[in-house]
Amino acid sequence: MNYQPIITDKVMIFDFKKPIYGSYYSIYEKWLNIAKRKHLKIVARSEFGTATYESYRDWLKGAEKIKKFHNFDDCPMIMYGKHILPDIKMREKRKKAERKKDQDYTNKGAKTVLSAWKDVINSKKKNEKDI
Repeated sequence: MNYQPIITDKVMIFDFKKPIYGSYYSIYEKWLNIAKRKHLKIVARSEFGTATYESYRDWLKGAEKIKKFHNFDDCPMIMYGKHILPDIKMREKRKKAERKKDQDYTNKGAKTVLSAWKDVINSKKKNEKDI
């Protein structure tokens, strides 16, 4: 299996397939260093949803350092793991609020435009009757 992230100009996208346990996922330190060096945002997609992080520091907040001994006992793989379910829920709340806010603005804007249009039409009708 290939666990490399998708790297674009501004975002590093991780498609997590299988959690370590619950909603606990980890990212290899190598990828966090690349995100730090290139100033990339991190997007973590999982079966629970999508979580976004503005920088590598946001991932490291609340993450714990894990040392995995893979092939060599003297050189462990360093990973940073955390539960992403709370971040997914926070993102969904934020998106819902943004949608509601955008919807309110468009409805208010449409009502304002319609009322202004009606005023213009009514004023034209009054002007035609006066002439």
